[in-house]
Amino acid sequence: MDDLQFYPTPPALAKRAWDMFQKEPERVLEPSAGNGDLLQPVVRNLRRRVKIDVIEIDPTKHPLLQSKDFNVVGFDFLAFQAVGLYSHIIMNPPFAQGAQHLLHAWQHLHDGEIVCILNAETLRNPFSRERQWLAGLIAKHGRVEYISDAFSQADRKTGVEIALVHMIKRSDADALVGDLISDLRQEKDPSFDFTVDNQLAIPQGFVEDVVLRFNAAAIAAKDLAKAMAVSAYYRRLLGKTMYMVDADREPDPGSSSKSEKEQAPQCARRDFAKAYDDLKDAAWTSILRSSDVLSRLSSSAREKVQSEFEQIKKLEFTEVNIYGFLNGICQAQGEIQMGMLLDVFDEISRYHEDNTVFYMGWKSNGRHRTAGMKVKARRFILPGFGTEAWQRNLGFVCLSRLGDFDRVFAMLDGKHESTTRGLKDIFTDSFNNLVDGERVSGDYFEVRYYRKRGTVHIFPKSQELVDRLNLWVGRQRQWLPPQDKDANADFHAQYQQAESFDSEFRSAFGGSSWTLSCALPFLRGVEAIDRGQNEITAEKIDKALNAVMKAHGWNPCAALSYSESEQMLFLAA
Repeated sequence: MDDLQFYPTPPALAKRAWDMFQKEPERVLEPSAGNGDLLQPVVRNLRRRVKIDVIEIDPTKHPLLQSKDFNVVGFDFLAFQAVGLYSHIIMNPPFAQGAQHLLHAWQHLHDGEIVCILNAETLRNPFSRERQWLAGLIAKHGRVEYISDAFSQADRKTGVEIALVHMIKRSDADALVGDLISDLRQEKDPSFDFTVDNQLAIPQGFVEDVVLRFNAAAIAAKDLAKAMAVSAYYRRLLGKTMYMVDADREPDPGSSSKSEKEQAPQCARRDFAKAYDDLKDAAWTSILRSSDVLSRLSSSAREKVQSEFEQIKKLEFTEVNIYGFLNGICQAQGEIQMGMLLDVFDEISRYHEDNTVFYMGWKSNGRHRTAGMKVKARRFILPGFGTEAWQRNLGFVCLSRLGDFDRVFAMLDGKHESTTRGLKDIFTDSFNNLVDGERVSGDYFEVRYYRKRGTVHIFPKSQELVDRLNLWVGRQRQWLPPQDKDANADFHAQYQQAESFDSEFRSAFGGSSWTLSCALPFLRGVEAIDRGQNEITAEKIDKALNAVMKAHGWNPCAALSYSESEQMLFLAA
């Protein structure tokens, strides 16, 4: 016992030692465990969630340590090389070898904390280079508490003053990854110069930095794949595990060391390919999410862009490809924005037959003139917003639907940013007021909510913005003449006054609201289930409109792209 200098740690000192740690342990090593006394204050709390490994030079103590559920991983700590596995080391080494043990722990620890019980003389009398080195490390990376009577009440008493040392070692992250980034930055071609439309609000240097990070990660992944293949090869040379022996499992047939060596490059390539694809996915996602324009897209427009992501992420992750992708988004802005306008218009016209009015459109399909539709400026109703009494707001999907109106009306108002108080904000901030029947106002809309019916009544505050929506959609669907063409005064009159003669039109139509609403998909160009019936309904709408036009003395067909005989047919209908 004297040769091994075994002095069991008293409980009070053990607790004091554990209290010095600053971070929660992840994996613990006790290099001179003895009977496990130093671990006793925390063993009940740590054992269930933290792996505790021990080293003990006296093999007769191993069974006791194992009975306490400690993992015995070695005999001689000074010969132990896997110190880098641990986040925390707590130790009470032999006093005569204290400096040597603590230095060994410090040198091989990768990143973590050490608490060590030393003979105070080791630090008070640094007569050797070893002790001087240790004193310098402690001064730079740790702190010391001197305790004079720590072992006075121990099972094996000694009056030796001890030094309770706490050291923290942090791996140098800059040394690990910073140089690689710097090297890649220096290798960059200085002649490379791409720009992207500033409407995407990409920060200066963002693309370059993301590419550098991707390349650094790819280099490390390639090195890791090679190292893993080499490790796997030599691991297989070691043979079966005990589990395989007990289960009588045989190695894969034909897995000779020669064939395994030949397979190592293929294994490295496969592992690297998998890691590389994952890196590209993450890198392209960061670009997609950083594009400010995406935050201004409607939910359906975002879904369309994201649906193309599977193809986008196959592109090599280079600055050329990134800027090509971003500029592609910029060039498609007109198409994307028009899609957003159409989506919101269709959202309004799809669900409630009273949200829109009809007028005689510009386009003809050869049999009749296709009717145009306008969103009512005063109010429109949206269904599908029901909630239970216990709910304190709408669900995510419903809020996203309302958010589309905020984005589109901000766009119609010439603003890139979303509104400061849109429909989503109204429902988020004033849900109780809405449930109580109040009419709540925001930037572009006033809104009422009928919870039991599940309907939202939206009152646009700007006639001009609704007119812009109707104008853009009307031109896109050829209900209105294109910008480079004009129609006669009668066409403009019936378009502008469509709401005023809506009741006349519905009376002339004579069918049910349901029959009228059946034609809406057909008028939007959507392939319907019963296209023949919708064609009949559309012809009926055309006749009703012609009757109203004739009653008002309007001839909207004049000066359009129709022959005189076609105009006469329309007027006679």
